Formats: sequence, structure tokens, C-alpha cells
Amino acid sequence: MRRAGVSGAELRAAVARARERDGGGDADAPEWSAEEWARLWAGLTPHQQRVAFLVVFGGLSVAAAARRLRKSRGAVSGVWRRAVGRLAGEVRADYRQ
Repeated sequence: MRRAGVSGAELRAAVARARERDGGGDADAPEWSAEEWARLWAGLTPHQQRVAFLVVFGGLSVAAAARRLRKSRGAVSGVWRRAVGRLAGEVRADYRQ
């Protein structure tokens, strides 16, 4: 099993694919630079990165991500909740400044 998180190159490629797929995305959503994505991503543990990558960019459900990672659904669900909570906290802090 791969223990490392998601590399910066993997993240940049996934963000680029998502932007292409979404046709520019939501006009009201902030457009984050590669540096901002990297900073947010670096705040996650390697396991949180892997789970978030599979769910957000891989389009997998938490249950499917758990199967892929050979972990229980409950364990992956907890990792997902903590990752989303950490990212949300970072984004909220950015907007308060």
C-alpha cells in the first residue's frame, strides 16, 4: 500500500483536469493559484491527502475510496471528515484576513 501523500505534480495535474472538465467552474468561486493549492494541501497529512484526492479528483465515494485503500469505511470516513475540517478552517482563516 502506498503510504505517501499526493505529490505536488499529481495535485496540479488533477486541478488542471478538473478546471478543464468543469469549463471554468463556478463564476462566484475563488480562483486559487497553484501556490495556494499547495499551501492548503501541505496542511493535510499524507493519508488525508490520499483520501481527499480519491474523493475530490477521483470522483470516488468514501466507501469506494475505502475499498481502494483497503481500509474500513469508518476509518476513511473519519479521515475525510478531518481533512475537510482542516481545509475549511484554512479557507475560513484566509477570508478573515
